[in-house]
Amino acid sequence: MTEAEWLVATDPGSMQLFAVGRISWRKHRLFACACCRMVWEQLTDARSRSAVEVAERYVDGFATEEECQRAADEAFEVERSIWGLEQNARKAVAFAAFDAANLEDRSRAFQAQGSVIYAVAFLAGLPWEAGKQTERRAAKEGEERKQAELLRCIVGNPFRPVVTDSLWLTAPVVTLARKMYDGRDFTPMPILADALEEAGCDNLEVLSHCRSTGPHVRGCWVVDLILGKS
Repeated sequence: MTEAEWLVATDPGSMQLFAVGRISWRKHRLFACACCRMVWEQLTDARSRSAVEVAERYVDGFATEEECQRAADEAFEVERSIWGLEQNARKAVAFAAFDAANLEDRSRAFQAQGSVIYAVAFLAGLPWEAGKQTERRAAKEGEERKQAELLRCIVGNPFRPVVTDSLWLTAPVVTLARKMYDGRDFTPMPILADALEEAGCDNLEVLSHCRSTGPHVRGCWVVDLILGKS
């Protein structure tokens, strides 16, 4: 994959495979969690939501491997309890939550995004419903585009990694980044851009990402850069 292809890619699966070895497993798992949060309203069982939340805490050292795997196992029980073809969307998102937290096979974090895409397409129409093929295809492609943007938010541009200038790390900058990360509310990203500029940051890639419409999620490469997370 070239830089030009990465910047416009809409296939999150191939993008994630390209990112292997270029980003940390923490970021891969946060991408899985971000995909699950895109369909949060479909995760109707508290055990599925808990699996995502525990996985997010685990990558920052606030949950043990045992806690994370236990949450994954409970999410798997949810997935196993769902039956019937008409329930395949619910089954798929439940499986995505299991994937996000499963540590026994870390490659499963790759599969969460695929399960979410399948669920979104399925929600647009059951396979046997006449005339729903167009809706299902549009839903699938739309979710793929959203996930590609999520992954770019988390990874940034792997061809042009940015190095932090210590002068940027003023108290207002670090405090705002920490607040957004902990609260999972990234609406102040434009304010972060202003604070960075005041601190002397003139990196256009950093500033333009902060001022972009997003989406911005936990693991955002600019926020991670400021907080020293990899």
